[in-house]
Formats: sequence, structure tokens, C-alpha cells
Amino acid sequence: MKRLFYILLTVTFFITGNFKISAQAAYDISFIIDGLEDTVLYMGSYWGDKMMIDDTSSRHNDTFVFKGSGSLDQGIYFVVDQNKNKLFEFCIDENQSFILSTDTTKNFMGNMDVKGSRSNELFFDYQNYTADLFYKVQELYKVLENEEDKNKQDSIKQLISDINVKNVTYKNEFIIRHPDHILSLIFLILKEPEIPDSLNSQTPDSKKRAYNYYKKNYWQYVNFSDPRLLKTPVFSKKINRYFNQVISKHPDSAISAADYIMNSCKGNEKIYRYLLFDLTSTFEQSNIMGYDKAFVHMVDKYFKDDHSEWISPSMYDNITERVERIRPLLLGEFAPELILMDTLSKFKSLYEEKNDFTIVLFWTFSCGECKREIEQLQELKNSEKYKIGVFAVNTDTNLAKWKNYITKNNLNWTNVNGTRSITKDYHILYDVYKTPTVYLLDKKYRIIAKHLEADQIRNFIQNYDH
Repeated sequence: MKRLFYILLTVTFFITGNFKISAQAAYDISFIIDGLEDTVLYMGSYWGDKMMIDDTSSRHNDTFVFKGSGSLDQGIYFVVDQNKNKLFEFCIDENQSFILSTDTTKNFMGNMDVKGSRSNELFFDYQNYTADLFYKVQELYKVLENEEDKNKQDSIKQLISDINVKNVTYKNEFIIRHPDHILSLIFLILKEPEIPDSLNSQTPDSKKRAYNYYKKNYWQYVNFSDPRLLKTPVFSKKINRYFNQVISKHPDSAISAADYIMNSCKGNEKIYRYLLFDLTSTFEQSNIMGYDKAFVHMVDKYFKDDHSEWISPSMYDNITERVERIRPLLLGEFAPELILMDTLSKFKSLYEEKNDFTIVLFWTFSCGECKREIEQLQELKNSEKYKIGVFAVNTDTNLAKWKNYITKNNLNWTNVNGTRSITKDYHILYDVYKTPTVYLLDKKYRIIAKHLEADQIRNFIQNYDH
């Protein structure tokens, strides 16, 4: 159940393998590749962090022709061989009738001949230009590795720096000359905010202000209204980097960032829908503790008020059901009551535990990982300066083996069996889908941590107490 929403979402994006099959649209594009033995080629494109096949063509007189009625979405496309190897990329704009000719003797991009597409002439000009710069830099690095003279090292480093500046200058000038080209969009997505010189000192305060400036201006050059964003290989990477490296890994920061992005792309329906599903599923399956709060927020704010024909009733029901299951388990909420039978056939309540911290452990004696966790929990319980209790819920139905394991290993904490309960099914109450599953409660039975490993609990408690 934990990954239900993610699985449903995956089904909507994929049919088989790594590619999605999409409906054909209006275009007339020919590829002539001398030396290629394949009899079938595929034309594909990007969709966020996915790749999909848009069309298939068989060889006819050494030419592969892709045709359809309508128009393809503009963006970066690629050619794929029979083994699903990507041969080269090209671009699609308003003009969707052209011929690309190349061969297999060196590299596809370097030998490309373009007929009927100025956009692709510019596209391959840049590819060849930047490839030439790359090879020059690589050669300089090889020389630098073997150079011992400090002055010569500095000269080589300066040459490398000059080449990098040259590449940046090329991109900036390209944006000015060809503002509507897909490469300009990509260059702007990749462009980093320039930190003011006043913030570039190494003092802690300047570093903090530089970070805040960078975070605030991270999206400075991205036009969220441009529908081509999803048809590039870089937009989803910028999104992922923002959440993984730029903002702090705290649910409130993730929520604030998600709201900013969703508000920025309003009016761009395709990107809005994509990001809504992408961010919601990312938060739902995240291993970062507390990000389920961001998942609940996304569903509450965007799905509940905006479910129309593009969200099926069954998907909507599954998403909202998932949210209502985990809502009571968010950090800061009071832990659901558990009243379960102990080894003496007496019912014990979780709320009878009187500790500084209480660990709710769902485990089974047949689980190897559970055994390792229990050993560490015993050490933690016996060594800490705090009063730490364990409310250990066995999930196995073999009561005799359960009791025998408790006696043999001297588990001197509250031991109860999840199959003998007055309260609701623990699977539902605590979203238990695997063992071991751990929740950490404070003295008022509020959830302060979950899904921690035993060796993480000590540090968490020490930091929490301070």
C-alpha cells in the first residue's frame, strides 16, 4: 500500500520498458544514415525525466521516413536504433518537414547534413562547436596532469578557463540572436544565478546570505509558461536538483518550494499536470522523514480542489484514501491508541507507557533485520540517561514461538501481539507494510520520528532533547 499512488502514476506514464508509445502527429522527417545496418528506426522525445517513442519507420531505399498528420510538440527529439540505443538528438520547431543525413564512420552529430531546417543547422553547429571545445579541454587536462612546472600549470589552467568563458559567451550571444530557439531555452534553464560580489566573502553571514540569494533566484531564467520545458532533457534535472540540493530537507521547505513552482506554471496546463503528479509522487515515495506531510499538502491543495476529467475517479479515490491513512501519522500528531494482548493474555494499552520517549516497534521473530534492531534497542534502553520504553508489537500469528523468543532473549519491555487487539487493525492505524517498522513518541505520545533504524534513535533523541 505504501507505494500505491506511485504505482498508479507509473502506469499512466509507461506501457512497456523505458519508453512510452504516444499518438502520431503531423510531420514529414527523413533520416539518411550511411553505414547503418538497422532496418527499423524509432523517433523519440523527452517528457520530463522520461523518454518516449513517438514513431517507428522501416528502411526504404536507405531512407527512414517519419510522417503523421498534425504537428509534433516542439522540443528535443532523438533517433533510436533497433537495440534502443540513442544515436543522436535533433530539434523540432514549427517547421516539421526536413531531411537529416549522416553516416556511421565517425560520429553522427559531426557528419550531419541538414536540408530544410535552419533550427537544426544551428543545433548541430552548437553541438560541433561545444564538442571541439570539450576535446581541447580534455587534452589540456592531460597535459596538466604531467606538468610539474608551477608557472606552466597556471598557464594551462588559464587556457582552460578561457575556453570555458568562450563557451559561456557563445551561449549568451546565441540567446540574444536566437531567443526563440530551443537551445536558448535550454541555456536559460541551465544558467545559474550570479551571486553579487558583496556576498562572495567567506564569513558565515555572507555564506548564508549568498545561499539565500541563490535559492531565491534559482528559477530566475526559467519561463514556466513555455510548453517546451518538458521536451528537454534538462528541466526535470533542474527540478530534482532544486529539491535534493538547494532547499533544506524539511517538509515545510518542500511545501513552500512546491507551491512556488505550481503557482509559476499556472496557465501552462501540460507542465502544471506533469509537475502536480511528479511532485506529489516524489513526496509520497520519499525516504526523507516528514515528507509525507508534503504529500498530504499536495493532495489537499491541488487534487481535492482540481480533479476533473484528467484525473480518473478511481485514481482520485486511491490518492485521497492514501492521504487519510497517513494523515494521523504525520510528525507532531498524537500516536493512535493500541490496545493489544500481552504474553499473559492481558490487554495492554500504548497509553499506559510512562516514559520520556516510547519506541513503538512492529516486528516478527522470523525477521533477521528485526533481530538486529532488537539487539541495538536493548543496548539503547539500558544505556541511555532518559527513560526509554519499548512497545513491541509482534506481527506473527505463532504465539508459542513469539513467547519463546521473548523469554530466550530476555526482552524486558512491553510485548504485545498485533493479532490480538481491541483497537483497529495495526496495519491501518500505523501504515505497517513491512517489518521492522519504528515510531518514536515523546512523553505525551506525540509522533516525533518514524522509520528510524535503532542506531539512529540515540542521536535523534540527543538532538531532540537539546
